[in-house]
Amino acid sequence: MNRFPLTESFQQLITDPGAAFQANKGASIKLADLYVFPDMQEPLEKAEVKRILSTSLLKDLARYEGGLLLSGEEKVGASSLLYMLYGHFHDQGLLPLYVRGADIRTATDRDLNSAINKAIVEQYGERMAERLDQASNSKKVLLLDDFDDGPVKGNQYRARVLLGVRKRFKYFLVTVSELLDFQASVAPTPTEVWQT
Repeated sequence: MNRFPLTESFQQLITDPGAAFQANKGASIKLADLYVFPDMQEPLEKAEVKRILSTSLLKDLARYEGGLLLSGEEKVGASSLLYMLYGHFHDQGLLPLYVRGADIRTATDRDLNSAINKAIVEQYGERMAERLDQASNSKKVLLLDDFDDGPVKGNQYRARVLLGVRKRFKYFLVTVSELLDFQASVAPTPTEVWQT
């Protein structure tokens, strides 16, 4: 069992299947009961060649070291994927943290810290904030959702935020819309690019 229990409201959020389902005898159905990991395409050196892989590979924390970028169409289910990964990592005794791109107001360290602290309190509670902050970085995983949907718009500002994330987290995954041209705009930050 993880020494950092989740708040009831956040546990409910990440397990909600998104519709009113009822299992036999009134037990509710959780997202994990219905979820099928979608496929993703790994872009290779030749733009026309893509390798199809299951997003279940993203359960492997080693893939996140130094950052991983997942791009895809709107409403393709990236948030549900992050919720499933969050639950998986938490069950493994790690300390995942889910942050919405909309919660990062500017590219300053102060705003990034504010978004991270807000997420910690929402997900683990006020009492755990200091303990979680003091935990080893090797146990922390940042899941940054809809990064390009937030108020930070300029390419150099987005790169600054990603560099700030990289300073704070050894392992992180960032989701963006397929419309974000990462290679042309934010490429100075070393990450891998995946597409769903």
